[in-house]
Amino acid sequence: MANKSNKSLLLLFAVLLGIFLLSKVFDFGKKPQKSFRTELTNIDSSSVGQIVIYPKAGNHNAVIFEKSNEGWFLTNGNIKSKLDPNVISGLIDQVQNIKVKRLVATSKDQWVPYEVTDSLGSRIVLYSAPTKIIADLTVGKFNFQQQPQAMQTYLRLTEEEQVYMIDGFLSMAINRKFDDWRNKQLVKINTNNISKLSWNINGQNQSIQKNGSQWSGMKNPIDSARVATYLSQTASLQGSAFADDYTPQGNPMSLTFEGNNMNPLEVKCYPDNNGFILTSSINPASYFRSDSMGLYKTLFEDLAPLNN
Repeated sequence: MANKSNKSLLLLFAVLLGIFLLSKVFDFGKKPQKSFRTELTNIDSSSVGQIVIYPKAGNHNAVIFEKSNEGWFLTNGNIKSKLDPNVISGLIDQVQNIKVKRLVATSKDQWVPYEVTDSLGSRIVLYSAPTKIIADLTVGKFNFQQQPQAMQTYLRLTEEEQVYMIDGFLSMAINRKFDDWRNKQLVKINTNNISKLSWNINGQNQSIQKNGSQWSGMKNPIDSARVATYLSQTASLQGSAFADDYTPQGNPMSLTFEGNNMNPLEVKCYPDNNGFILTSSINPASYFRSDSMGLYKTLFEDLAPLNN
């Protein structure tokens, strides 16, 4: 009886071994199949010549980035603004090599929870030439996970139905209106380098100058702590409301920062029916609106106590 049982076990083992060996023979040379792609983009950043974003935040109106011999420019109709190289390189870095964390949906009827429909998502298209697409993504929901802390974005290739989860905040990075990408800098100085301020308000020229650690001007000497406070308040100023339709008229008020290791920085301020319009030599193509309590006050009204 025992011999019969042993023979049955040996026969069963032989059958299983045969099945295993046959599977190895027929699978020989075949590569393992992946259930989904693990990489969505693999882009040579130097090949990118144009980027177009259709952000949900901007009602999907196109935001166009174009590369030229002078660098990258942001365009919208007649408005053309030069971009900080760090802005465009940061954008390309986020899309040039996208690794998939997880496949979360496989059909169109599953898009809404991940906000990757045409109306809920933001689309970004990269071109190597005006008509050659090298990447086309519809980017949707952003999710911040508390424990463990992680930032996640959901997206799909625009021409495909599969939805993927990736690490990072690509959704927040591209879902920005045209003005959000523009250079808003009005003043940017290193306060330690400043040695002279000169200004013209209502036709009256005034100036103060630093000698060693002491400031002097019409009132000699000047409270250096007060000047330091003024410089710290004006060291980095940005506009918020662009005045794209403004044409300079009349003689502006002006303020010039001078010092060591820097080019003079001039700010011009034009009175306007609705307040003031300001521009500067570091961003001469942009004009910004200000009321009497905004940029105008910080730069011009707050000058008065320094030299009185």
